[in-house]
Amino acid sequence: MAYQQDLKPIFDADCTRCHSSSRPYGNYSMTTYAQVMRAVAAGNTNSVLIRFTQRGGSMYRYWSGNAQGKADLVRTWIVNNAAAQTR
Repeated sequence: MAYQQDLKPIFDADCTRCHSSSRPYGNYSMTTYAQVMRAVAAGNTNSVLIRFTQRGGSMYRYWSGNAQGKADLVRTWIVNNAAAQTR
């Protein structure tokens, strides 16, 4: 699992409408890998992106479709796949 192939399409669909442009919400843009990584500590279950996107996190409600499935992908990507950019 990798950012470019697996996570970027999800982030583009569900996150970048608010977390992009010159004035992103929370001063956090998600349009590039480098920007996303500002809230990620590869391998760390306490990464900000994990906390905000999991059930009970402030961004969880904004997932479209299978919210739990997407939350699980984010966690797996960060923890098990060391937040790889590509595969």
